[in-house]
Amino acid sequence: LTVGITATVWPVIRPRTPALALWLLALAGVNLALQAVENGHWLSMLSLSRSYAEAGAGDAGIYRSLGIVVRSAWRWAHYSHILVVVGWLFVLFGVLYRSALVPRALAAFGLLTTLLHTAGITWPVFLDYRMPSPELFGMPLGLAILIMAAWLIAKGFQEPQGASPAGARAVAAPGG
Repeated sequence: LTVGITATVWPVIRPRTPALALWLLALAGVNLALQAVENGHWLSMLSLSRSYAEAGAGDAGIYRSLGIVVRSAWRWAHYSHILVVVGWLFVLFGVLYRSALVPRALAAFGLLTTLLHTAGITWPVFLDYRMPSPELFGMPLGLAILIMAAWLIAKGFQEPQGASPAGARAVAAPGG
């Protein structure tokens, strides 16, 4: 989705914020790679659980030990992926804020919720601290994404104040 969204908004955002557009594209690519790695870990956990279900009681200890390793590998891939995708969302909301393609309050809300998500869900895993009620830090980002999606479906991008209509070019009058 991040690659598709980036490709879709690329022609609109690149002229307005070229550096941020490149960051958005780069993070979309990194997100795609990390999502593939995380999905590989999910499939490894599925394969291991199927093997465990088919194994006899004597092999249960081996599978429990392997389960710890496989789940731990998935966990780090998962939180690395979350860090990158929320970083991508931060850049996307930043581009939308800076270019005024949506109401700035809406983009600012998105920026704030990405910071809440990172501070309340991702950093605690990497920095080894526990946040009380981490779901409260994740839900606002989901709300911001839903509101932004609804806005874009209903209204689309708005032209910033003072922008000329699409395709309009200044033409000098002859002799003037």
